[in-house]
Amino acid sequence: MKKPLLNLSFIFLFIGLMVNGMGQSVLFSILAPLSRTIGFMDSGVGIIISCSAAVLVVFSLLWGRIIDRVNIKYVFIFGLISFGIGSLLFAYVLDLGQKGVIFPGTVLLLLIVVRMIYAAMTAGTHPSAMAYVTKLTGEKERVSSIALISSSYSIGLVVGPAIVFIYDNGDVLSPIYFTSYLAVFVAIASVFVLKGFPSTIVNSVKENKVNPLKFWDGRIFPALISLMFVNVTFSCIQQSAGFLVQDLFIITDSEASRKTGVILSTIALVMLFTQVVLIQKFKIDYKKMISLGYVLASLGLTSIVFSTVYISFFQSLSLWLLQV
Repeated sequence: MKKPLLNLSFIFLFIGLMVNGMGQSVLFSILAPLSRTIGFMDSGVGIIISCSAAVLVVFSLLWGRIIDRVNIKYVFIFGLISFGIGSLLFAYVLDLGQKGVIFPGTVLLLLIVVRMIYAAMTAGTHPSAMAYVTKLTGEKERVSSIALISSSYSIGLVVGPAIVFIYDNGDVLSPIYFTSYLAVFVAIASVFVLKGFPSTIVNSVKENKVNPLKFWDGRIFPALISLMFVNVTFSCIQQSAGFLVQDLFIITDSEASRKTGVILSTIALVMLFTQVVLIQKFKIDYKKMISLGYVLASLGLTSIVFSTVYISFFQSLSLWLLQV
């Protein structure tokens, strides 16, 4: 009788993280072009994301300790509800700015505050989901289960921009509202679906006298530094793609959001293919994957720079010919 419940629990964990990924990718698709419509500086988008990311790092450590001491189920549900409400507030502030109800500078300040509070409240979502999976599974299937649940966020990154592209009813904020309501719905349903797991990690660590893993541990420190650079690069692409698209094609914020959504969805789809197919099926050595990843990332970034210069050159040439 337990097996269907456990399977259903896993499904809801999967959906919850997928919705989380959807919300993030929807935001990145919309925020850059919309910020110009509202009227605050382009660097304001970077400030919003950087401030929230800093809070997320700090509170992820705090939530990790909280997860060790409370029922994992409620940490995950709290994170999803916070995600839904935080996204709604963020969209509401953007809506007020879009309508000119409040000044652009005030909009930027409110977005920074809302996003920082949002980051603090939702930082436990991913760690609690991973901890929950370890409770649901045995040692043999644990690694594959964690890999599968991790792919849910990547699927959300694919689905989110697709929603922006498809959901075109004249309101650019509609996809954010949609993901917010969906997150709250999944959270409420999870109250009745997820099985409670009071955590015993702290006690087990004390009993077995295991030393907690340190950030600067030589076994993981190089990987953490590499991962940091990867995330910084990916975040820069997410934040700047909307500006680049709008500048190159000279289009409205709605059109720019849709085109940016296609770009981000394609990137996420390739990431998902790598996680689910290349790594899971072909079992490629991780050292080769890392080296190949750096090479391909360098080629991709270089291609973006050259393509931008190429398009800008021919746009300038076309304008000059028209004037002549």
